[in-house]
Amino acid sequence: MKIITVFLFTLLFVSAASFGKEIKKDFHKSFDVQKGYELRLEHGDGDVRITPWDKDVLDVQVRYRAESKSFGIGEDTEFNVEFDQREETIHIKGREKSHSHIGVYIKKRYEYVYEIKAPDYLNLDLRGEDGYVSIQGWKGKIEAMTDDGDIQLTDITNSWTELRTEDGNLEIDRMKGDDLYLKADDGDADIRDCNVGHAKISVEDGKVTIRHCNGNFDIKTDDGNILAQDLSTKILEVEAADGYVEMELTKGEEMDIDITTDDGDVILDIEKGTSAAISVNTDGGRIKMNLPDMERYEKDEHRASGEISGGNGNIHVSTVDGNILLREAR
Repeated sequence: MKIITVFLFTLLFVSAASFGKEIKKDFHKSFDVQKGYELRLEHGDGDVRITPWDKDVLDVQVRYRAESKSFGIGEDTEFNVEFDQREETIHIKGREKSHSHIGVYIKKRYEYVYEIKAPDYLNLDLRGEDGYVSIQGWKGKIEAMTDDGDIQLTDITNSWTELRTEDGNLEIDRMKGDDLYLKADDGDADIRDCNVGHAKISVEDGKVTIRHCNGNFDIKTDDGNILAQDLSTKILEVEAADGYVEMELTKGEEMDIDITTDDGDVILDIEKGTSAAISVNTDGGRIKMNLPDMERYEKDEHRASGEISGGNGNIHVSTVDGNILLREAR
């Protein structure tokens, strides 16, 4: 038995050197495209960078660099990229495969990138795991989903954007669009300088930040906070559990604002001249109003109501244990 054990140990040790390897793979492929075409990319743990150019060509370059070491008996890691076009849909899929080993296997990936150039009208459908996604200057529809990877969009003008992530963050800087849908589990959502028709944002444990935006918003969080600065909106629905809500609303006509929290506080800064009927209520929190122009003001321990500038719109705030503060924006 000892002889067999020593033999196996020696075999594993000796074979270790033969399984150390640096993996270098490069792929390049181009496709002629036109309006209505779609890119479907499955990028796994790879990072994706997409930028526009003025050619009716989708150009894809993939760089993969890794080191693999195995102390035992086995095979090396394989990597390949599959390219396929079916009519107006171009499908690209990166495949990483590690074979089973007897002993210890270690792989260190130090570069895995998709560099994509295409006309900005191309529709995008991206699916990834740990890799991040960066898209700039786009006009086609965008759908992107990751597990742990961040998604960052810049200078977007389109009709539809849908972003989903589990542990990653979502960031949008400068957008004009019709429909925006964001969903994150543990990640944050940060939107700046946007003008959207309708935005639906759903976050569990992350934070939602909206700055200098215009549009209708439906926002839901569990434990995350919601912060909005310089928000111009007509229809706003906010639902939070344990997180607080702090918003600065610019003046608007016939607003329909509904904010509900459980344990979170609500602070609402309202621009002077905003016309709305206001009603707030709480079970265990405190209510404070600092609106100098309020008329028909009524208040008791759990609720308060009144009107500002004629009461054309509607602002309603409700909490369970959270405090409520409404004040005139400075």
